[in-house]
Amino acid sequence: MSGSPKARADGEGSIYRDGDAWIAAVSYRDPATGRRRQKRTRRRTKGEARQALQQLRLRSDAGQPLRDSAVTLAAWSMRWESTVLAASQRRPTTQATYSTLMKTSVRPYLGGIALADLRPSDLEAWLAQLQAKGLSASTRRQTLTVLRGCLQDAVRDGLIASNPATKVARPTLWRVEATHYSAAQVATLLASAAEHRLRPLLLLLAGTGLRRGEALALSWDNVDFERGEIRVRGTLVRTAAGLVVHPPKTSNGWRTVPISAPVAAALTDQRQRHDRLAAGPSWIGSPFVFTTAAGTPLDPRNVTRWFTALAADCHIGGSLHALRHSALTGMAVAGVPLAVVSRIAGHESI
Repeated sequence: MSGSPKARADGEGSIYRDGDAWIAAVSYRDPATGRRRQKRTRRRTKGEARQALQQLRLRSDAGQPLRDSAVTLAAWSMRWESTVLAASQRRPTTQATYSTLMKTSVRPYLGGIALADLRPSDLEAWLAQLQAKGLSASTRRQTLTVLRGCLQDAVRDGLIASNPATKVARPTLWRVEATHYSAAQVATLLASAAEHRLRPLLLLLAGTGLRRGEALALSWDNVDFERGEIRVRGTLVRTAAGLVVHPPKTSNGWRTVPISAPVAAALTDQRQRHDRLAAGPSWIGSPFVFTTAAGTPLDPRNVTRWFTALAADCHIGGSLHALRHSALTGMAVAGVPLAVVSRIAGHESI
């Protein structure tokens, strides 16, 4: 019998004939508008319509939307950034990284596709494009992880029934040996920076294995000259609000690190320089060990630029982070137990 079915409860569904075809229809509540709507699927035979109705009911029983959203990935991702991501407990720097990845590596390629039409094969083709563009496996893997989280929240909000990104294999990461400097190279860098005001910072990094942000967040009340140790209590990072000290990400990040006599001597010289600057009229003041001439915290990016230029002048190359690897490697070679080296580094495990 042709014609529309009588009104039924959400998710119950019905089958009816419409001319030469059979219609499977299920009522549902639109998560975007809250209005009651109906999902209709047209099939050639009654049996096919019955199977379609069963699939719709399964989606309804599982709390999945019967009709995936026509909103584009670009529109949803921008909404996601301003709501879900902004309200999350992730650090501001992490949020900024996620937003950058969505802006530069997701929306230009996939932004025009509707959530309802996004398929795993689309994502695999997208990853291939990123690889052809020269993005590393690590960056591609991280970008896929961010997109996966974005789409999972679309599932949670009832915009799509399933997350296509969960069906895509993550790019494989190959372990490589961390870059580090030899003792001779470290000596060359220190000699080249002999007259520079950042030499104490350089010596601290090379002698303790601190991360850049940890060293720049170091305050004088966390330097214990009597015990010969420093306490790591935060990381200096740049955010949209400026330079901010964030607490360590893990419990292992809160640690005490021993300092050698040369490092202690360099910090003593830095303390004297600090006191001289503090006596001047331009001093703003701060608790940090390493500051600008006005006493404000050093921008991590400027420190990296300085070191990159220094390493290039020494014809060594490399990166500031390699000093951390050099310090930890030196400890291990000197016979320091790996468990101790791991604790000094703030690693989660050996």
